Order: sequence, then C-alpha cells, then structure tokens
Amino acid sequence: MTEQEFIIRQQNAVERMKKMAENSNAKNEKKPKNIGAFDFPISLEGLNIPFLEKLKSDKDTALILGLVLILFCEKSDKLLLIALLYILL
Repeated sequence: MTEQEFIIRQQNAVERMKKMAENSNAKNEKKPKNIGAFDFPISLEGLNIPFLEKLKSDKDTALILGLVLILFCEKSDKLLLIALLYILL
C-alpha cells in the first residue's frame, strides 16, 4: 500500500466516523428526554405515608430501601441495617 492509498483510506475512515456520529446524534435527539424518570408500579396515593411518597421522586431512596430489605432477608449485620435506615431519614 502506498502512502497515497493510506491517506485516502484514512480520509474515508474519518468520513465514515463523521457520518456515524451524525446518525447517532439524530437517533439520540428522537429519544425522550426523561431517561432518568422512575415510574413506581404501585399507587401510593391512598396510603398518606410521606416516606413512601418519597419513593416516587427519589431513585436513591428506593435503591437503599431495596438493599435494606435484601440484607435483612439475608440476616446481615444489624449495625449496617441501622446505618442504611439512618441514611433514609
């Protein structure tokens, strides 16, 4: 392969990269902007418990609560469970 052929192939590769980036950007613009939104599958409105209402808006709370439940079922260290519950406050 000569130097000219190498440069031509390199330019073609750069053009393909630009085209792929444009296609990727076009696809990303079509996606909804609320990717981080969390839909809680159960209606919590009738319970009137403020802690449970927080689950709808804060993904971290739901994650920590799930972790607490898993660790509790596995009979984990009680001090760890208390620390996680303290974080939830």
